[in-house]
Amino acid sequence: MGKSKGKKTQQSSNKTQTTQPPPESSVPSTAVSVEKDLSNLAVSKTNEQVRPVVDNNPSLLCPVCTALAVSKCGGCNKVGYCSRDHQKQHWKIHKNECTSWKISQSPELGRYLIATRDIKAGSIILQEKPLLLTPPRITAPVCLGCYNEFLPPEDQSGDQEIKPGSCPDGCGWPMCNTESCKSDRVDHGAECKLTLARGGVNVRNFGQDHPMYQSIGILRALHLKETSPELYKQLLSLQSHSTEQDKALKAQQQEGVPQPDLAMTVNLICKFFNQEKNNVNEDLVKQLVGIVETNGHEIPLPGNYGQINRRLVGIYNVSSLLEHNCRPNCVKSWGSKSKEIVIRSSIAIKKGDHLSISYVDPLWGTNDRQNFLQMTKFFTCKCERCQDPTELGCHISSIRCQQIQCSTKIEAEERAGVGQSSSTGMIVPEDALNPESKWKCLSCGEVYPVKYASSIAEKIGREAEEFQEKRGDADAEEDFLRKYSKVLAKNHFYLLEIKVELAQLYGRTAGEPLPMLPPQKLLRKKVLCEELLKVFNIIVPGFNRLRALILYEYQAAIATLSKLKHSIGDISTKAHIDDLARCKQLITEVVQVLSWEPELSVEYRRCEGAKRELADLDETVELLREMQTSIAVSVHKPETSDGQPNNFITNQEPETTVTTNEFEEDLELF
Repeated sequence: MGKSKGKKTQQSSNKTQTTQPPPESSVPSTAVSVEKDLSNLAVSKTNEQVRPVVDNNPSLLCPVCTALAVSKCGGCNKVGYCSRDHQKQHWKIHKNECTSWKISQSPELGRYLIATRDIKAGSIILQEKPLLLTPPRITAPVCLGCYNEFLPPEDQSGDQEIKPGSCPDGCGWPMCNTESCKSDRVDHGAECKLTLARGGVNVRNFGQDHPMYQSIGILRALHLKETSPELYKQLLSLQSHSTEQDKALKAQQQEGVPQPDLAMTVNLICKFFNQEKNNVNEDLVKQLVGIVETNGHEIPLPGNYGQINRRLVGIYNVSSLLEHNCRPNCVKSWGSKSKEIVIRSSIAIKKGDHLSISYVDPLWGTNDRQNFLQMTKFFTCKCERCQDPTELGCHISSIRCQQIQCSTKIEAEERAGVGQSSSTGMIVPEDALNPESKWKCLSCGEVYPVKYASSIAEKIGREAEEFQEKRGDADAEEDFLRKYSKVLAKNHFYLLEIKVELAQLYGRTAGEPLPMLPPQKLLRKKVLCEELLKVFNIIVPGFNRLRALILYEYQAAIATLSKLKHSIGDISTKAHIDDLARCKQLITEVVQVLSWEPELSVEYRRCEGAKRELADLDETVELLREMQTSIAVSVHKPETSDGQPNNFITNQEPETTVTTNEFEEDLELF
């Protein structure tokens, strides 16, 4: 995987975009024979546009004359031509659809992807099938067909009721008793063959981590060497960080963090599965382990009820070159059946920008993100967010200064309604990339030892763990926020996590569905969404799953509040229609983003619900407009006692003068 860029991950290039079509490539007979080794195309020369082939389709017709193609576009490999002349003729049309990236290289980053043209937000940049699929190295026994975990009977419920069977070929690896897992064993074929060669295995002790599963990914890689040598070469071209991995594993073991024993993995492959006879040695096993650990993408596999209850790791060739950034410009999703990865632009990307995704949870603080990246990906992130002690002004790791003058200023700003991203009274590290750095108040300049900040985080972290049993209780979560907002920044990661849950909890419970939610809670839901979106617009801008989920809740709160205000005469029909039009705009974006999620996932189901709500919004707006036009054109009333005529009743509703603040104050009466 590409690392994080030393200064700014997105950096413009002065190279000019080529105006010539990419070179032709002969139509291959197989998907792996187009180019011998993608790694040979790793470096882009100064004035060349490197266009590696990711996937192939030999059955192509020339778009100019519909004749059978004899060559392909060497850039995207998706369009074929009967001749070079027709490729040049079609280039004006095709250039806007052709591959939008190239591979570059630097000593600091290794290989990485760079945009070769401007890319619109939401565009598909890259799609590719996995080189390798494997369960995580640390896992309880799972079906090696569908990757469902086999739980002990006492722990099974709902869609977890999965009874283990055995592979029909007799290798001994457990598999589901379903016909689909027994008949479709494409993934399982690798370890099945190698296991049968040594006599079989006997996996027991379901429900707890099993050491035998450390070998699955390596066995599948070695099988790839036999069956698809070109794909195996692509796998070996990826970074392994073997030396760094050894150090990280030892450090984690010393801290008591559960880790698979690398020596055991080597012994399983070389001795138990007898791969020494195939010239497999310790160095190769460690290299393959490093490649899987460094480049693995965890693929979400939702169960029948939408929960992500299965874990699968995919290794991809070009997608592994996407570098990390804590404020990425790309997002990833997967095909439900093919496990094909799809990389899209989350924001508009300029030509020359580096293409990046996030390897970590964006809601984590800087220290947690850095620790995770150093222990699992073996590098220090130096992106703009990580270098900024305030995390781009979001203060996700900041704590409140307890000096009297600072506390007074913070309280005054809160009473005045100053935004939650204010730096007043915030304590931040002097050097964000140094975990031993002292912390300093941005207002009074008071300096605090690192132990002061870390002890607060550790104490609240322990209480947050204990609080897990109360999750889902809105009152308890509000109490948690009130208590720790006096110590932490309002956007601190411990508080953000609770806010995300609360924003989705209000109006989504059986006891208080959205139409029955009290006005105060409706307003609270709206405020929570606004606070979260201010942060998400900075750290996960654009088309991002997390942001889309909160946008969905936000528009629901706006629509419901608008309906309530309209029903009691606080806003006009026109204002109500305007609110619903805004909701339509928001929910349209939600549908676009969540439609990329796996079909059985909670997010995709939310997308399906959003589609229905979108149709309902259109119908409601149409009815409201009909009501406006159906009001009596005018009705003249008799003169009043003072001889003055009454006002006319027209189809133009009077504009309300009730402000949002007045309305929110009035809601206290409910």
